[in-house]
Amino acid sequence: QQRNKAIHRLMFPNIERRRNWDDYGEIVDMGQFMIGEDPGGTEMDPDGMERFVPNGNHPAGENGQAEAEQIPTKIVTREATVPVRCTVRKVNMAGLADGRSIRQIVSTVGPRRVVVVHGTVQETEALHTFCLAESGLHLKPEEVYKPKIGETADLTSDTSVYRLTLHDSIVNETQWHRIGDVDVAYVSGSLSVHDDGANLELRSIP
Repeated sequence: QQRNKAIHRLMFPNIERRRNWDDYGEIVDMGQFMIGEDPGGTEMDPDGMERFVPNGNHPAGENGQAEAEQIPTKIVTREATVPVRCTVRKVNMAGLADGRSIRQIVSTVGPRRVVVVHGTVQETEALHTFCLAESGLHLKPEEVYKPKIGETADLTSDTSVYRLTLHDSIVNETQWHRIGDVDVAYVSGSLSVHDDGANLELRSIP
């Protein structure tokens, strides 16, 4: 009879944990949020509710309050003079490159005119000499400018370069086309020269 008796076992047991509630909602087990610390314990309030007690300290005394551990402490202040044994040095880091790097950059670019600014008197003279030397850029003296602080330098050249100003009528009628990174347009108009001869203005043909 016992041999034929079937034994029923739960394949997937699901044990529901009893949840405790108070006026504010479900009581959270604080021990689950403590990592590397003493999870403490729980105790029953006079109202019959279970509450968490940290570090396993249970109430002591008749009033149910935990007695805090009293550790004697004392603050002692003292003034002391600490000598700073160090040396203050100034390192000139005004330039972005040294003289050798600047000469190499200028030689690679190969400019036809050079304006030397933002440097000491010694640095300006050294770069000016390099631009005039045959082993350097081999430029003419009038092609190398080294203006002083507050000095105005005239950098106009004798090449056929003019400044052209488009009249509003040309700008409004022009259709620009985007080619690569630039805008290109075809214009046709009447060119007028001002008194100085360097400024030109292009107007639409009436």
